[in-house]
Amino acid sequence: EWFRVFEKKNGFLEREQKMKKYSTISEISKLLGLSTDTIRFYEKKGLVHPHVNPENNYRMYTLMNVLELLDVIYYRHLDFPLSDIYELSKTLKPSYTIELIEKKEEETKRKIYYEQQLLKKISHIKSMFHMIEHHENECSIQDFKESIILFEGKDKEDFFIHDIQYMTQDQFVLCAFYTHYELKKDQMELKRTFVSIETQLLQKMKMKEELKNSTKINKQKCVYRAVRMKDGKVSQEDIEPMKAYAKENGLKLKDHCLIREIPVTFYTDYEHYYAEIFLPIKNS
Repeated sequence: EWFRVFEKKNGFLEREQKMKKYSTISEISKLLGLSTDTIRFYEKKGLVHPHVNPENNYRMYTLMNVLELLDVIYYRHLDFPLSDIYELSKTLKPSYTIELIEKKEEETKRKIYYEQQLLKKISHIKSMFHMIEHHENECSIQDFKESIILFEGKDKEDFFIHDIQYMTQDQFVLCAFYTHYELKKDQMELKRTFVSIETQLLQKMKMKEELKNSTKINKQKCVYRAVRMKDGKVSQEDIEPMKAYAKENGLKLKDHCLIREIPVTFYTDYEHYYAEIFLPIKNS
């Protein structure tokens, strides 16, 4: 797109001597591929300064105005906000340009990493759905990755009523909801509900505030199983195959489990909930 505009600019420069001194907004619109409304908007923002005919109030554009618009197009393609472009046009300092470019570089890297993590989460959920559909009763050994607890309460209601207001959109999309149960002989006792994000992800996303004074859950080997929840709950029946798997493989388990809840459709649809169950393994 920029190359196409650049070619038009060169064509305009080559024809400049043959053209009249001023061009109309419609002519400039066709030349640069911008709508007339967009050109007027840039004028209101102080980014382009056409000559105004005092007799009829028409805007007339010179080569200098074309160059102004090309600069705006260039920086908009770099995703610079108009406020930064305006400041740059006023200061004309190379040091300020480098400062903005470095800032944009960091923002773009963060955005790319966010999209990569989002893709990983989508792929993970997709594979989990597939596994439940075709291998629901299978157990395996997986790592529960080191994570930071963002919010913690007695149950999910605490979070959705009180704590959700403090979450950013990035946190909400990338976080995981867990319930922590103590495993007794014939029952599961709910101890807490928490929202967490993997530590490595926080570091790469440069979410430094979340890392301060936060409770950390260490990385640990676990017996893992994904199940379809019944009435929005995980039961002792879902845990028993995991205990049997651990016994068959000579593994000793801790007396608690972590359950990550994942709705198939919506949080309000308790009939279609999946869960990932993590039973921590004792160190040998």
